[in-house]
Amino acid sequence: MKGLPALILSLVVGILLIAFGAPRMIAAFAMIPSGPVLEKIQDRDLIEMEDLGILVASQRRGLMWSVSGRKWTDLGLAQMLMAEQREASDPERRRLINDAIQSLRNGLAVAPASPFAWTRLAFAEVFKSGASPAALSAFRFGMVVAPYEPRLALARISLGFSVWPKLQPPERRKILQQVRFAWNHRDERKQLLEFARQESWANLVRAALLRAPDDLAEFEARLRKLSE
Repeated sequence: MKGLPALILSLVVGILLIAFGAPRMIAAFAMIPSGPVLEKIQDRDLIEMEDLGILVASQRRGLMWSVSGRKWTDLGLAQMLMAEQREASDPERRRLINDAIQSLRNGLAVAPASPFAWTRLAFAEVFKSGASPAALSAFRFGMVVAPYEPRLALARISLGFSVWPKLQPPERRKILQQVRFAWNHRDERKQLLEFARQESWANLVRAALLRAPDDLAEFEARLRKLSE
């Protein structure tokens, strides 16, 4: 009989662990279909509307069982990408972008230190209203949280260029720093060169590399090769 309280305590603890762990386990299973879609997005592969529908449904099922910032922000990303594939005159486009902004804000309420979520929110706000105060605020928060994140360099360059007229000189210098940062990383350099086929992008890269003659000469040579 002396061991009975310990046995009961062990059973209670075991039941509690199962009760708390089960929702996370169910959420993980519910989100399995989203894995390949997220990999496509990360690899910058072509994303079909059907893929995005799978991602949205998976994240919503997961959120029914376990709330996390990542689930919310991945849902917001999917909604934003769906909005981008809609015609400008389609009312569904605006609804999706509003849903995306709300999902991203929900995610940041849970995980406010995510530079990826702040950057996604900035893109969504620009998509909705251009270089608005909300877009600039999200962009700046993302830069403060993680100033040098290789996986965000190209996104920040693109975003910074889209709101360039509203940036202060120190913020513009930070964008040029991001260009130099991307140039010094092989994968980002390749993508940067692809973007630089647009003259406006090429000029931005030139401005960033102006004080590094060797890098600037290499950039010009590679850009010419891409144009041949």
